[in-house]
Amino acid sequence: MSDFGELDFSKLKLSKNTPQQPDRRQELQSRQIAGQTSPEENAELMGLYAFPDNPRGQELRRKDALGTITEAERKELAKQYQLKDFSPELIDLITRSEASDPNVSLVNMSDGRTITVKPDDTEKVIFTFGLGGCTAMITYGELLDGTRVGIQTHYPPTEMSGNLAKIRELSAQTPIKDSQRRTALIISPGHYVQDPQSGEWSQQVKDKHILDVISVAIQADIGEDTEIRVIPYDENKKAGIKDEGVAVLRIPPKGNNPTYKTQSSAGNI
Repeated sequence: MSDFGELDFSKLKLSKNTPQQPDRRQELQSRQIAGQTSPEENAELMGLYAFPDNPRGQELRRKDALGTITEAERKELAKQYQLKDFSPELIDLITRSEASDPNVSLVNMSDGRTITVKPDDTEKVIFTFGLGGCTAMITYGELLDGTRVGIQTHYPPTEMSGNLAKIRELSAQTPIKDSQRRTALIISPGHYVQDPQSGEWSQQVKDKHILDVISVAIQADIGEDTEIRVIPYDENKKAGIKDEGVAVLRIPPKGNNPTYKTQSSAGNI
């Protein structure tokens, strides 16, 4: 998982990622090519290049280019660069979890957590990021009275026994076995495989052993009739792609569909 150090996201000055008017950048680009920009304008353009939709990041990069940035701002700039890999949705979730929002639960690597949503509750979210070769498991269940339960784990392939133990532990702490409907998502590294007959390529889980072991554990610890969906993801980082290595489960109260999001798939559960 990505290491954000000791930065308190609740105190980080995150922008709302309001898209900037492209006219300013185009104007500065044209003038820079013609050699007509000042050092201050060149620094401003650096900020627009680095953070096209993040005014706070633009300001910090501008100050860095001019040599007027403070040490605290330099550390904040480093974090802003890290946050470029996330969408406003993920930045909001990270910020809320760091601020101890009771409706947002972050699952760290080698761990797991649960959320429970009563019919009169507000929406709750459980999420993780930085999978990068790890496997995440999301399980959702709904009881007859409308109570909804979510479980999520995030473990590297070298800690399979720990993952299985955590699934067993968390399922025992919740009433998910009593759910009228249960769905499990296994989000694991994948690779592309070509069908020898059709010639079409599709992404499949790289380590089928992991898939088989987790599937057996889910059926034993949560229920044999649990619907299991497999969601492979590409480990290769791609430039400009947001929210790689994430897994998000949003559970609203009864009456609205629970939803999930990964870097390769999203939809209702």
